[in-house]
Amino acid sequence: MKLLVDGNIVSNDSWTLSPLDRAVLYGESAFELLRVYSGRPFELGLHLDCLGRACAQLSIPWPGAEVLRAEVATAIDGGAGDLALRVQLTRGNPALEISPRRVVSASAAVVPARHAYERGVAVVIDAALLVRPEAYFAALKWGGYGAHMKALERARAGGAEEALAVDSAGAVVEGATSNLFALIGAELVTAAEASGVRAGITRAVVLDRAVARGVTVRQSAISLRELMSAREVFVTSSIRELLPVARIDGVAVGDGRFELTRALHRDLRVRACAAGPMPWEM
Repeated sequence: MKLLVDGNIVSNDSWTLSPLDRAVLYGESAFELLRVYSGRPFELGLHLDCLGRACAQLSIPWPGAEVLRAEVATAIDGGAGDLALRVQLTRGNPALEISPRRVVSASAAVVPARHAYERGVAVVIDAALLVRPEAYFAALKWGGYGAHMKALERARAGGAEEALAVDSAGAVVEGATSNLFALIGAELVTAAEASGVRAGITRAVVLDRAVARGVTVRQSAISLRELMSAREVFVTSSIRELLPVARIDGVAVGDGRFELTRALHRDLRVRACAAGPMPWEM
């Protein structure tokens, strides 16, 4: 792993964050996680745009995209293979004259095994993970991420790859760490941004590629009945790309061929100039 703090390369154990930084006190930090393919960060500009919007809502000083681009270049320089890149900004504590911090790290991308892409994964619906659009910072990637992490822990303790969140009406809207898509009839459905979901960059690319393929897209929450009768279900994230779902709460979904999922996954990797075989062919 290569780690930069405020533009300086440091070791994991050689830097400190003030316990009075508002990131520590109140979770006031914002982050983006993205994948780097052979030295090229995928859709870095879009990720920085999202980070900038989050910082504006959280009153975190924005250092400027060019500063972060330079630090990203330093972080990924010399890295081999595909990397996971994380950019995080803390608020500091203006009242105590504690400066905000910029933390950029790059490490090897850890992705699910081939069989996960080949056969699909299990997910569970976690009714405790509730998405409410009126909640403060509902759609942001920020320091208040604990509920999502606990839902993911519960899912993986039970042998599932991801936990799915619901809205106040019980409709399914997203994953704890991913966006959710379902092919229902001839429509590809994913929750609308207005529902409070995090508008992931991979989600945006998938929507664009689906439209380019002539697929009808609908943005709305997905009822449990619709989800369980879907022809295909998949989740998306920057590091995992598109991950097909084979079982929801132990019940098989679709026919296991994942035809549209794989077509869109190929489109994503072509756009990213990703080298090598598809994940289900490795």
